[in-house]
Amino acid sequence: MLLFDCGSIGNSTALDGREWIGDTGSDLMSSLQPRGKTRSSTAVDKLSSVDGVPYITSRISATPFQYTFRVTPGQIFLRLHFYPASYRGFENSLDLFTGKAGPFTLLRDFSASLTADGSGEKYVVKDFCLNVEVNAKLNVTFSPSKSSKLKKVHAFVNGIEIISIPAGLYYTSVGDLGARMVGLNNRFYIIENTTALEVVQRLNIGGSSISPIEDFGMFRRWSEDSKYLQESGVHRVSHLTNRIKYTNMPAFVPPPRLYHTAWKIGRGKRGNEIFKFTWKIPIDLGFGYLVRLHFCDFDAGMAESRQREFTIHINNRVAENKADLIGWSGGTEIPVYRDYLVMVKGEKEVRNYDLLISLQSVDELVFGLLNGLEVFKLSNPDNSLATPNPLFPRRASKIWNLKIPNLFSAFGQSNAVSTGMTII
Repeated sequence: MLLFDCGSIGNSTALDGREWIGDTGSDLMSSLQPRGKTRSSTAVDKLSSVDGVPYITSRISATPFQYTFRVTPGQIFLRLHFYPASYRGFENSLDLFTGKAGPFTLLRDFSASLTADGSGEKYVVKDFCLNVEVNAKLNVTFSPSKSSKLKKVHAFVNGIEIISIPAGLYYTSVGDLGARMVGLNNRFYIIENTTALEVVQRLNIGGSSISPIEDFGMFRRWSEDSKYLQESGVHRVSHLTNRIKYTNMPAFVPPPRLYHTAWKIGRGKRGNEIFKFTWKIPIDLGFGYLVRLHFCDFDAGMAESRQREFTIHINNRVAENKADLIGWSGGTEIPVYRDYLVMVKGEKEVRNYDLLISLQSVDELVFGLLNGLEVFKLSNPDNSLATPNPLFPRRASKIWNLKIPNLFSAFGQSNAVSTGMTII
């Protein structure tokens, strides 16, 4: 595993123990130094509540720059790390830029500052899945936006990770049917190597967040799901996972800790009541979405229940009418996952749209089965994953506050900064 700390010299160790390599001043990294007029810069204000590596330094520029990577052919995670701050030499400049990887537009007129402000986070990590062809190089380019009336803009990035992943982990393997299409009976969608995916959300159902270092080899971050769950009156259940039998899939598909917890209904049934769990996840219009649900049954009584079937709804449409976990897995303590593809039409400029994922049953025993949830956005026919910035941030950086009256008429020109990069 290689991690590259953009704008840094030498090796640095992050709090999670992983070692990052600077992109300057190294014979080993001479071929990875970015092409274009760039500079290394540090944040004016001291980092707070953020791991210093790879966020101490950044690669920043008012003109386009590009990294070229020689990577093993196959499917990869590409993660871009951004710490939106006022950087030395760019104190009066705004971050607004386009990011591309190979033929894919990952970001367009992107502002890490506005994105972080909208989410309330200190930093931004954009997580993608791509396929690299044989004899191909991976070019990652950052270009300040050109359509803005703002005079001083820049592009920047603090970290880049490139991690090789097993073939077929998210892309459809040869011979597989693909993801079941929501609302279309017995129709399946093949996710081909010509598609790029962006991680929208990874949730640990009923549990606390799982840090990247706890997801060995993949280094994925899984968030707590409680703020997305719509139902109240539920209680957390814990499972002993040392007896899991990986009969249907490799152990790395999710981290083992994902199976430790789930949610159950916290009250008795009343009449003909339908039990339901619903998660609401913000998404963008105009894209297809892959929804992956991770299940494992630890209750021997479930296999004997006459009402063990449940339905899965996505965006109020039936994704699975008679879901039967025991039928899928073959028994208890055997994990399994199911993939669904939902197309969400509409103009990309429309914001505040939610993806609804719901499990429903007349038997409360079926709950406690869902352990994890993943949502990915699929690139459109234009090879783009880009969407607009948040329109009304909850808090704005000092620079954006100065320019906010001109923001919506001036959106366009910017500079670029890159601080860190990881290749595995």
